[in-house]
Amino acid sequence: MRLYTQGSAYLSFDEAHNGSIEAGKRADFTVMSADPRQVSPEEVPQIPISMTVVGGEIVHSEWHGVWNR
Repeated sequence: MRLYTQGSAYLSFDEAHNGSIEAGKRADFTVMSADPRQVSPEEVPQIPISMTVVGGEIVHSEWHGVWNR
C-alpha cells in the first residue's frame, strides 16, 4: 500500500501535500466495507465502498446524516 500512497507522492515530488493522512495534507480516500487484503484479488472490485472523501469533504457515504458537513 505504501507504494501507491507515500511512494507515488514521493515520485511525483508532492509528498508535502499527498501520500499520507495527516493535518495539512489533501484528504482523498475511500473506505471499503471489507479489508481488501483479506479477500482474493478477483473479489476486490466487488467490495462495496462505504465512504469516499475528496479534498477532506465526504462526497459519498452509506451512513447518510451521520456526520455534520
